[in-house]
Formats: sequence, structure tokens, C-alpha cells
Amino acid sequence: MSETRFAMEGKLLFAQSADGTVLDISKARLRPVDAVLVILGTPTEGYKPEGDAPTLNNNTGIREAALVLVKDHMGKYSLIRDPLYLDKCVVSRVQQAQEEGIEVRSVMSEENYYFQGESREDTIRWLRQLQYHAQGLGAWRQRRNAVPNIVVPGVRLRP
Repeated sequence: MSETRFAMEGKLLFAQSADGTVLDISKARLRPVDAVLVILGTPTEGYKPEGDAPTLNNNTGIREAALVLVKDHMGKYSLIRDPLYLDKCVVSRVQQAQEEGIEVRSVMSEENYYFQGESREDTIRWLRQLQYHAQGLGAWRQRRNAVPNIVVPGVRLRP
């Protein structure tokens, strides 16, 4: 039984900042791509990606999630780049001058990717899905073990 599933798919508008700096979405040249959100794992009853606000839940049964970007060039499909593994990305919302979008920052390569849906509702739906699947997957997000508080008893001076 295959554990690979497509959580979401559709068209997105895509731009990448050349040098890792913040990109102005309203002035950026966004190009259309086909996007597929692929998850690995068997969802459990704790898997609820359609919630209003993303919550940190590690009991979803999902082990990995990746955003695959494909471009169509005259009937031939090709990957734009390697898949964006969401456990190594930070997903955030971008609002600039009447434009709303999604920023995905790769922690490993420190590159910024910007996305917009075909409508505002699509953008919000993609944002919620990407944030839900990005939370709790990366080891860098896990809470570190407690460090003992070493308190050396002070020397009390007696008058």
C-alpha cells in the first residue's frame, strides 16, 4: 500500500527572489505553474488540514510533505526546481499594497519563493495547507531538552 498522497493541487503564480532579498509582489513578474502538495504517511484521526487556523499537531501520521512545482512548455512538463520539502521551509503570509501572497523560505538554501493563487480564496487555501503541513515536521522546530539550572549557592557574608 502506497503512503504517498496528493493533499492539494492546482495552478499558482510563482516568483523567486534572485538574491534572497524580499521581493515586492505587486511589481514582481509572476509566472503560472502547476503545483502539487505531496505528503508521505498515513493520515490519522488527528489529521485536520481544513481547520481555520493552523495548529501544531505532531500526531497527524504525516512524516514528510513537499511542494512540487511543474511548468508546462508546449505540452511537455518539467520540474522548475527540486521539490520544496516543507520540513526545511518557513511558510508565511505576505501582504503588500493590495496584493496578498505566500512566501516560502528555504532554511537550507536561504532562498525565497513567492506564490499567489488564481484568486484570493485560492491563495488563502494554499497558505493554510502549506502552513499546516510545514508545522511540526522539521527537527529544527522541536523543543530542545531542558537544561538544568545550575545555581551555585552564594557565600553569605555575616555582619
